[in-house]
Amino acid sequence: MHAGDRTVTVRGHVDWREQWQALKLAFPVPYRPDTWTSEVPYGTVQRPVNGAEEPVQQWVDLSDGRRGLAIANDSRYACSVEPGEIRVTILRSPPYAYHIPHRSDAFDLYAFTDQGPQAFALVLIPHDGDWRESGVIETARQINGPPVTLAETFHDGPLPPTQGTVACKGKGVYIAAIKAHEDGKGFIVRAAEWFGKRRKATFDIPALGRTWTATFRRGEIKTFLAPYSKRARVREVNMLEARPFHTGKMR
Repeated sequence: MHAGDRTVTVRGHVDWREQWQALKLAFPVPYRPDTWTSEVPYGTVQRPVNGAEEPVQQWVDLSDGRRGLAIANDSRYACSVEPGEIRVTILRSPPYAYHIPHRSDAFDLYAFTDQGPQAFALVLIPHDGDWRESGVIETARQINGPPVTLAETFHDGPLPPTQGTVACKGKGVYIAAIKAHEDGKGFIVRAAEWFGKRRKATFDIPALGRTWTATFRRGEIKTFLAPYSKRARVREVNMLEARPFHTGKMR
């Protein structure tokens, strides 16, 4: 626990030698909603509380509308939710690519998964309201992509002491990818709306002196090309970066 922080970080280390077994961590809550929410690629999904194990990505949340518990993870991508309890799957050890179950003498052909030393991190985030009020998306991104620190000597330079690569301002809109354009024409910025509402977002690339705004429909994914040349405007392209997506106005 960190001073002034409302989250609890769980760091686990396991030397796993079991076979045909699964290991879960269970987190009980004092309420019993009918559904739970987790991250999926570029969005979220709601599932029924029925105990079935489901794939998840960087976070899961169980809320009753007034309060909830969100759990961010750095490398555990499945869980099940029982009434009043989240169970995060930590390890599974079946034989890999097990195709001939009728032959018990064939186990030496397979390697059992998740064997040996394992490490993982979970961040527990109790919150009011639903998952949108928890900050779980930001927390999950922090533990999956911690900042890299480089030591430097004192020297003059043209850059300010603090500067980001790309900034996005707009509640519920998050940047999903930043990369160079395939033809070397500029930056590609991909973003998505996560909260299920129509949103307007403003993007800024300080190094290029570029700022633009765009309107997102609920759940919409947009890809932008920000050219290096200031004579060319920022425009929306398709996910192959090949052509303008539509004629929407941006500045």
